[in-house]
Amino acid sequence: MNKRALVLFCVVLFAMMLNAQSGSARFRLNASREGTPFFSEYIEGSSNNKALEVYNGTGETINLDNYRIGQSVNGGGWLFYHTFPAGATLANGDVWVLTTNEANAQLQAVADEILSYPSVTHHNGNDARSLEVTTDGGSTWTIIDIIGIPDEDPGDGWEVAGVAAATKDHTLVRKPGISQGTTDWAASAGTNADDSQWIVYPQDTFEYLGSHDAGGPDINPPLLVSATSTSITGLTVQFNEAVDQTSAETVGNYSISGLTISGAVLTSGTIVTLTTSEQTAAASYTLTVNNVADLAGNVIEPNSSINFIGYDTNYDQIADIQADPAAYEGNSVTVHGIVTMGVNIIQTGNTNAYVQDASGRGINIYSSSPITELVRGNEVEITGVVSEYNGTTEITSPQVTVLSSGNPEPEALEIGLDQVGDVSLEGTLLQVTGEVYEVYAAGGGVNLNINDDDNNQLTVRVWDSTGLDVTDFVVGYILQATGIGDTFNDMLQIVPGYQDQLTAGVIGGYDEVVIDPLYPTASDDVTISFEYPDISSNLILYWKTTRDVEYRDIIMDTVSVRNYTYQGIIPAQKEGTTVEFFILVNDTLVIPETAPEELFEYSVGITKHRAILNVEPRPFNPRNGETFAIQYGSKYDDKAIVRIYNAEGKLVFEPVNKKIQSINGLDTYRWNGRDDDHKLLPIGLYICHLESIDRDDGSKKTAQAPIVIGAPLK
Repeated sequence: MNKRALVLFCVVLFAMMLNAQSGSARFRLNASREGTPFFSEYIEGSSNNKALEVYNGTGETINLDNYRIGQSVNGGGWLFYHTFPAGATLANGDVWVLTTNEANAQLQAVADEILSYPSVTHHNGNDARSLEVTTDGGSTWTIIDIIGIPDEDPGDGWEVAGVAAATKDHTLVRKPGISQGTTDWAASAGTNADDSQWIVYPQDTFEYLGSHDAGGPDINPPLLVSATSTSITGLTVQFNEAVDQTSAETVGNYSISGLTISGAVLTSGTIVTLTTSEQTAAASYTLTVNNVADLAGNVIEPNSSINFIGYDTNYDQIADIQADPAAYEGNSVTVHGIVTMGVNIIQTGNTNAYVQDASGRGINIYSSSPITELVRGNEVEITGVVSEYNGTTEITSPQVTVLSSGNPEPEALEIGLDQVGDVSLEGTLLQVTGEVYEVYAAGGGVNLNINDDDNNQLTVRVWDSTGLDVTDFVVGYILQATGIGDTFNDMLQIVPGYQDQLTAGVIGGYDEVVIDPLYPTASDDVTISFEYPDISSNLILYWKTTRDVEYRDIIMDTVSVRNYTYQGIIPAQKEGTTVEFFILVNDTLVIPETAPEELFEYSVGITKHRAILNVEPRPFNPRNGETFAIQYGSKYDDKAIVRIYNAEGKLVFEPVNKKIQSINGLDTYRWNGRDDDHKLLPIGLYICHLESIDRDDGSKKTAQAPIVIGAPLK
């Protein structure tokens, strides 16, 4: 038997031994279809209000088994793929909506898939997405539509329709008349509102999600989106679509209670700037619009109205100061806001406090002596001089007037760890979530270093003067930290001041799922609790270890009718075991062939020097973009070396050579099927070898497991 035949024989034999089933249904695509499916909407909203919408304009119902969505992260190429639920179909003229499990109710109400992190909908402005089709059951895939460029990191986002970074903090809706997707992103994005295939809407525009206007005459009137005071006599009005210039610039089409309007200018297709009489600071006004038409002649609904607040000339806006501190340096300013960090918290004996105003930005208040009026939650008016000190913008020589006390602090701005370089957020109340990977004392405090799945890293700096208890925040803890954005070495760090600003982050897809204990030992049964508001349903807990092929089921017991709480107990597992589970609400007790995407997991901690290697008993196909999870472990601080050998015993790749730093002693490496030269390896059998070294005495332990690089059987 020649060498090639031997390798193929090993692959087939291995698959048979593991009872791996590989097959693919073939679906014929109609050659006379009207167009192709394409992305009809993209939402990159606040927090996790994100969504994708796919429109079917082919003229026939399509089977979504033939389609997938490609994911690129920060210009890293096509790294991951989202497959639709098996057997799902999409009727002609209908849309398929995907959103996150943390999106608001308006998005989830129209969604066909609600996805947990990480997923294809957890995109930021610089993450490209593709829609792909297969005609041979999955052996080959062809891109038919694209958003962004997979091998490019544009920074915040790509320009669309002349709007800078429009793929971040905006909603994009495909224009009517588009009948198919395109792989030419430059042509799709366009250079202005006329030649782009997309209409760019402000952040958190959600009303278009769930349906798509694919063409035909425009019969919908324009809508008011926002009205924002920009100066004491300036007001910017935004419509949801381009409007007719003549009607938009007719002053008589606008009225404002208590104000007169002397001018109206269409500054872009959707934006009109009004000139008003002098506005009263912080006063509430109502703008009423009549007779403004869109480009198709549809006239806005009579007496359409929207509220806005008069321009506040009494106070300097902190956002303006932070945007250009050099222009304000040495000048006296007066600001009005809520104290977010009180006196004697991060420094004692002087004043080192923070205030945030309605602009959403914060600033440091500094004095060489303590100003006791600066208490968290106090509403204050502060007059002082702007200065810069080591990258921190300050108001010095402050004169403080307390207007009220006991106010809730402003909502923290939630940022991702990939925004660590955005030092413009200095002084603002921020919130981050990540896994603690390092804890150490440093210069009068403790650094809690956290990272995310992409290994973006950020420091949570806890000063000793705060008195915060950080003993629970060990390596492996999922930490949600709220605090002031501070700059250190030209990077952001988060500085909390109060115990309630350090909490456990969300683990898994639902907040109401509780794992107890969260970090079990080999002697612990694990109780899974779940709140579901229907005591008449059967709830089934499906679980398996990563080494198992099939799930086992447990009927969950009702333990509290009042709180609708169900519980199931997963028996104790040996050290180093990772358990995956999900909960199915269904009156029929059937184990599904595959698990849903909303998987939870926990791992049993390793307390002794071991060599634990967990790999799934299945082949994978890196040529199809797949990666393979290699979970390895030993006790904390042991050194782990993972090596990949081919069937002839030759070393082809050494992906891991580092200390174990996770709380449970387990780490995971996702292998993309490439060697040390980043070349794809051929189909065949490979051996994964783990060597763990006890750093205390130098003793070694080893483990090994087979991995198969394969391809779909035909």
